[in-house]
Amino acid sequence: MNDNALHCTYYIHDKVEVFSSLIEYLLQLIEDRLEVHFERTYQLDEAVIRFGYEAHSYPIIEAIYSPLSQFKPCEARYYRRLYIYRNEKDEKPDYLASIFSFIHCLGESLPGNQRDKLGRQTYAGSLYSVYFDTYTDIVTPLMQEFVENECGLSDVSLKGKKDVFLSHDVDFLNSGFRQEVKYFVRKPSISLFKALLRHLFTNAGIWSDLVKIVELERAYGMKSIFFMLPVTGTHKGINNADYSTFQLNDAAELLIKKGAEVGLHCGTSEASYHDQRAQIKVPTTINRNHYLMYQLPEDWKRIEEGGIHTDMGLGWNDKEGLRNGYPLAFKPYGSEIEVVPMVLMDTVFDKAGKPEELSIVFNKMISTWHSGYQVSILFHNNYLTPWSNAPFLKAYREILSLIVAGKKESESIR
Repeated sequence: MNDNALHCTYYIHDKVEVFSSLIEYLLQLIEDRLEVHFERTYQLDEAVIRFGYEAHSYPIIEAIYSPLSQFKPCEARYYRRLYIYRNEKDEKPDYLASIFSFIHCLGESLPGNQRDKLGRQTYAGSLYSVYFDTYTDIVTPLMQEFVENECGLSDVSLKGKKDVFLSHDVDFLNSGFRQEVKYFVRKPSISLFKALLRHLFTNAGIWSDLVKIVELERAYGMKSIFFMLPVTGTHKGINNADYSTFQLNDAAELLIKKGAEVGLHCGTSEASYHDQRAQIKVPTTINRNHYLMYQLPEDWKRIEEGGIHTDMGLGWNDKEGLRNGYPLAFKPYGSEIEVVPMVLMDTVFDKAGKPEELSIVFNKMISTWHSGYQVSILFHNNYLTPWSNAPFLKAYREILSLIVAGKKESESIR
C-alpha cells in the first residue's frame, strides 16, 4: 500500500454479507487503479461508505449483485447504455455494478448482441458499438466518480502504468509460397527469388521468419511473446497450424535460446488447454486463443484451470481498441489469471486494406490513454516478412519507434 494513498473506511451490513467478497474485489480493483486505500470497519458509525439495503449510503440490490456474482448480467431493465442503474429514476449509475459488468464483458450476454458465423462476438454486432467507441476508457471514470461521490475524495491520483506487450501468433511456418510468387511476378527482386528457392529446396520456409523478428525487436531494445499453435488440420471450420508438433518445439526451443517468450495459441480442437499446453515442451503459462475464439467471461476459468497464468486475447476480431472499456490488465473475480487487453491486430487492417494506418491508430490509442495503459498488440509472424507484406513490416517498425519514444518521455518525466 502507498503511504500517500487517501483512505476511506467502509462497513458491510449483515444482510449483504453474502456479497462481501464481490464488494471487496471491486474495491481492490479501484485500489489497483487509483491512489486510494479502502479499510473495512465493523463499527457502523466509523464508516464513510455503508454497504447495505436502501437505508444505507450505498445500496446493494440482490437482483443486481446475485447474477453478477455468477458472471451473468442482471435483468436488461437495470441497464442503460450498458451502465447499471438501480431503478429508472436514478440519475447516477450503480458504480460498482457497472464496473464489474464492463470489466467482465457481461453486456455481451444481453439481448441485442449478434455473433458472427463462428460464434464470436464482433464489435460491429455488439451493443457496445451502439454506445461506445473502442478508444474510450469507460471504467476509470466510474472508479473516480465512486471515490468522489461515495468517499468524498476528489482529485485522487491515478497509478499511471504504461506497458505494451509485443506478441505474435504463429499460424504459418510452411506456407506463403504461392502468395510470394504472385508478388514476385508483379515486383521481381533478387532477394525474393533466392527466398523462393530456399523455400523449395531447403527447410527455410519463406514465412519462417521468427529469428528475424527477434533480431528486429532486439535492435529496438525489446522482446516479444510468440504464441505457438499445437493443433493442426481443420476444426470447427477453422484452419489451425500448418506445421507439426515437432516443428513447433524446434521453433519454441530456438525462440527461448534467442531470449524471446513462448505462449500457447490454443487451437480450435476439443483438446483442453492443459492438453494443448502439454504439447509445448518449453515452459509456458501465457495464452491467446486461435481466431480469438472466446466465450467470455466463462473461458477465463477454463484457461486458468489449464495452468495458464496470463491471457492476452481480450480484444475484438473486427476492430482495434478496447473490448471491455478498460486499458489495463486485471484479474477476473475469484481468479488469479491476469487478463491483458489486446488492442491492435494486423488482420483487421489487412481486411480494410489500410496497413499504413496501423501506427497512426496505435499512436492515437496510447495518446488517448494518457493516464495509463497495459495492453498487448498482435502481428502474426507472416505479416512481418519483407515482400508482399512489406507495408505491415514498415508499420511495425514505426510502432516500435513510438514505443521507444514513449519510454524515453516517461523516463524524462520521472
